[in-house]
Amino acid sequence: MVNQKLIKETLSLIQLSAMEPKEKAMWMLLLSEMEEGQILKLKKSLEKETSGLNDLLLKAIQSK
Repeated sequence: MVNQKLIKETLSLIQLSAMEPKEKAMWMLLLSEMEEGQILKLKKSLEKETSGLNDLLLKAIQSK
């Protein structure tokens, strides 16, 4: 059984992602069928994306 904390963390990152709403919905549906290794890979990718978006936002704020 996949760690529930891992699923919750991944769901939060999906919500923060810049992907299209349909793609977010697809990932949320697939999440329950994925193995832990697959979820960890998705989570890592989402963390990279959201970190990049945060960095971009901070640079924009600092440049004002």
